[in-house]
Amino acid sequence: MSPAALLASLRARGFTLRVEGDRILVAPASRLDAAELERLREWKAEVIRMLIADSAARVRRIRTHCVTCGEPLPDDAWTRCHSCVDTAYTARDAEHRKAADTS
Repeated sequence: MSPAALLASLRARGFTLRVEGDRILVAPASRLDAAELERLREWKAEVIRMLIADSAARVRRIRTHCVTCGEPLPDDAWTRCHSCVDTAYTARDAEHRKAADTS
């Protein structure tokens, strides 16, 4: 079994894995068997590299399109396009005005 196959197997069985510093956090850790734990220890550096790469790939995918409308993002936007940001601010400002009028 390769490190990639181990990760795929664990994920398919419902495990979540993440990196915190130089540690691999697995949940639920109590369900790992001794062989899986030993493989994670043996392949620790490679598994950490793979988890970091997976995380970076997800961030890049999220950043390519607006999380609200799905349109492509301009280079200066992080998660929402300018139109969706403007809409959100307009709605927020209207709520603030409404709250101020009722007090």
